[in-house]
Amino acid sequence: MKIVPLFLLLAFVSFTASAGKFYKWEDDDGVVHYTAIAPAHRASEIINTQSGEHKSSSSKQANVKTEAEKKVAKDHAEQKRPAEQKKPKTTPPTEQELAKNREQTEKKCAIDRKNLETLSTRPRVRIEDPDTKQLRYLSPEEITSKKERAKNNIDKFCS
Repeated sequence: MKIVPLFLLLAFVSFTASAGKFYKWEDDDGVVHYTAIAPAHRASEIINTQSGEHKSSSSKQANVKTEAEKKVAKDHAEQKRPAEQKKPKTTPPTEQELAKNREQTEKKCAIDRKNLETLSTRPRVRIEDPDTKQLRYLSPEEITSKKERAKNNIDKFCS
């Protein structure tokens, strides 16, 4: 019986903790959006999450952002950047790393050559299905696709 009051207390605390300023706006397709950041160049309504009241804001008001909102928008934009832009500058590879890369490439080339030979000489090829973990035969389309991939890899990476 002590669980119900505890649950209600936690629900109330989480509800009041999430109270903040939210904006309701409509895009060009007529879809209604609710966001924590005011949309740029759009009219929006400020929603009071505690009372549920709506206040209209013009597009001019939507463009005026507090310093905190600008910082949140900047942080949000930085999080959406691709990983390549965030990578630090790398140093050139050492001779040891280059030798390791060559060795890995040679191993992959040997595997591609063996796969191409198997796909070209055998009429039926079985593989383990990654989803079901059971052996199954490749279809003719799959064999053709895998042959082309092996040929392309050999042409690109193997000398």
